[in-house]
Amino acid sequence: MAKFIRKYPLLAALAFLLLWIGVVRYCKPPPLEPEKLLLERPWFDRRPSGPNEKFHLWVWTAKRAGVYQHRTLFTGEFETFFFLHDKERIRFLFPASKKRMETAYTIEEACDAPKPFDLCLTMESPPYGPKRYFSIRHHEEMERFVETLRTDALPSGIEPKLEGEGIALPDSFPFGLLPLP
Repeated sequence: MAKFIRKYPLLAALAFLLLWIGVVRYCKPPPLEPEKLLLERPWFDRRPSGPNEKFHLWVWTAKRAGVYQHRTLFTGEFETFFFLHDKERIRFLFPASKKRMETAYTIEEACDAPKPFDLCLTMESPPYGPKRYFSIRHHEEMERFVETLRTDALPSGIEPKLEGEGIALPDSFPFGLLPLP
């Protein structure tokens, strides 16, 4: 190989360049598809810093229904909605309030999202809450993030465990077994 490179340096450089272009071309992440990235993931306006901090949350599903929430980690208000969307616009119908509206939106990667988020959703004129929201591209990482939020918010030593017909809490928890309705 070294002999070939010394004998034909220009040809070797050209072969290396073509190989490098091929690797770069095929190793790029797939292009963003906003109409798919919008769906089946929670979009937060911030990472809640504690169990009582309020935040805004949107979830759009593939079944063309979604939920908007203004909440803390354990309580909050919500409104469900129906929607249609394409690569640039979302049309909303909120059945409870009979509100209808449309907004332009963009989804970006490598934006100025706080960690651990790596996606940014910007709605031009959102029906509720701020214009900017954040999410995580890979579902496994999002599941770990949500589990971390939940466990970090619970007081130490309190970890609910399902048992029989109720939720059994550790012996140190004063209420013991809580019946499920």
